[in-house]
Amino acid sequence: MKLKVTYTNGIVKEITGGFTCTPAKMTVAGQQKIVVSYGGQSTGFYVTVNPPVSSVTIAKKPTKLTYTEGNTFNASGMKLKVTYANGSVKEITSGFTCTPAKLSNVGQQKIVVSYGGQSTGFYVTVNPAVASVTIAKKPAKLTYKKGESFNSAGMKLKITYSDGTIKTVTSGFSYSPSKLNTAGQQKIIVNYGGKTTGFYVTVK
Repeated sequence: MKLKVTYTNGIVKEITGGFTCTPAKMTVAGQQKIVVSYGGQSTGFYVTVNPPVSSVTIAKKPTKLTYTEGNTFNASGMKLKVTYANGSVKEITSGFTCTPAKLSNVGQQKIVVSYGGQSTGFYVTVNPAVASVTIAKKPAKLTYKKGESFNSAGMKLKITYSDGTIKTVTSGFSYSPSKLNTAGQQKIIVNYGGKTTGFYVTVK
């Protein structure tokens, strides 16, 4: 806050300290006048004081409810229903805090939402992160002419997750290069869940 002070000699200056403000504690819900005093003179302005929060509930869960281990929670789309001590109710989409911010527990992870000294919560699903990928089966086509595009048909990947589970997938991965321009043994790099593996094809 800045206060504009006009002295009896006509000098005007702005100050950011040395004045007093009353009341110091906001005890009246609604429009509360703040009286600012300096050098025997005073002025004022109004602030909005909300009544104490008596309870909060989830009016709408966020859009994203499924995560991978290590992801950061995203509250986008969430609405919180806030009930105040005077009986008034409103829905808010910001101003609350959510914990934990980082999702490290595989399975059902509780998100605690806090606002105005009250809290509520809900659960999200946290899938294990990919620990490693290996080639379970190479694709059917392993020999190409220079300039041809790589064909992943028939390829299977063995996926090992952080919780020890293993599964085989035939899709959902990416690979590079997509076009084979180097004659000889060309390495194909396969990526799934942030982990990579590879194998060679022959380019004539």
